[in-house]
Amino acid sequence: MFDMNLTAPPVHPNRYALTDPNVPVPTELDRVRHMLEAIDRLEEITSRFSMADFLAEEMTQNAACRAFGILGTAAGAVSTDLQRMYPAVAWKRWEQYGADLLTNYDEANYKLLWNTAISDLPGLHKELEKILEIETKLGPIS
Repeated sequence: MFDMNLTAPPVHPNRYALTDPNVPVPTELDRVRHMLEAIDRLEEITSRFSMADFLAEEMTQNAACRAFGILGTAAGAVSTDLQRMYPAVAWKRWEQYGADLLTNYDEANYKLLWNTAISDLPGLHKELEKILEIETKLGPIS
């Protein structure tokens, strides 16, 4: 017989219980670095695999989705002020792209993901490197 009195597991008081409380909150420049690291991972995937091999490798597809998710999450965590200072980066587009991949994981278009990594990420990488260089010279930003 099916028990209709099932309850959900208790919610941990710290909803971020899976994160290390000793790790400091990332700065703006950390977020830009996280975006660059995610792009580096995606560039490594596209350099090591052909599109056909990528499309046949579920674990590699998952790694690429994770990297795009990090890219999007980091883009969304960058302050509006920094986003306005560097309008050449499509911050909201990348945030939405990452969120869509994570939210609609079962509908991911891996050919589109591959083509986006090949065509759009090299330019984004250059823009983010410029931001990092400029902002590092200017001094700390929050």
